Amino acid sequence: MSVPRLGFTDNFFCATSIFPSLNIRLAKHSGAFWDQSISKLFYERVDAGDDYIITVDYDSIYSRQDVITLIEQMEATGADAIFATQIKRDSRNVLMALHPEEIGPGGAVDLNKPLTRAITGHFGLTIIRCESLRKLEHPWFYSHPNGECKWDAGKVDADIFFWNAVEHKAQWRVYQSNNVRIGHIQRVITWVTKDLKCVHQYIDDWEKNGMPSEVIGAVEVPTVTAEIAPTSREPESSLEAAGGLTPTGSPAVLDDAIVGGGVSC
Repeated sequence: MSVPRLGFTDNFFCATSIFPSLNIRLAKHSGAFWDQSISKLFYERVDAGDDYIITVDYDSIYSRQDVITLIEQMEATGADAIFATQIKRDSRNVLMALHPEEIGPGGAVDLNKPLTRAITGHFGLTIIRCESLRKLEHPWFYSHPNGECKWDAGKVDADIFFWNAVEHKAQWRVYQSNNVRIGHIQRVITWVTKDLKCVHQYIDDWEKNGMPSEVIGAVEVPTVTAEIAPTSREPESSLEAAGGLTPTGSPAVLDDAIVGGGVSC
């Protein structure tokens, strides 16, 4: 794992609970440059003579069976690399690009099978054959700007450079595992809408477009009746008496609307 100095503890506990139970060594490298960190980790395992490397991003969530399935698929197919199915952050798109052999007449694509061949993938949960890496020309990871030497449209990031190299130079057989579908941790904003329900928004969308339209404006909700939880003492404030948080209760919820009169301390 190439990891930051601070990260998601859910991801770390996921890794530490799964890999040691499978007798798989965990290794990490921290630094400002992801391409250098992951390269150094790859060098170590290839030089050590390992059969496979499994990469994990610090924001992935997965199960023990996911890891087992990827190993079994590598053993069964002889593939060079297989990655789990994962959605891109702030998006509904899968992190992969289809290999042309998967595209049928009229653009039809059949995903109802364990593996789909791809030309680019990700490193969220990916198994790579060390013998294939050993034969791969260096550098394995390398970022470079576009034709105007700008880090703008047309640039190539280190991860895409890797996938391009294994596809066009090494002719690897790379697959997406359709039945191994993992989670992607990300930040979202949860807003209260005008009808007192909730809506989730990606950070990227908020930065570009501001708050959702259904959040803006005065409250518009029909009158409802709240069920007040019983309390063993007299209310200390009019807010609590109106239906706020009590020692033995919680704000009432009716038809997904938030109902309650405040919080007493």
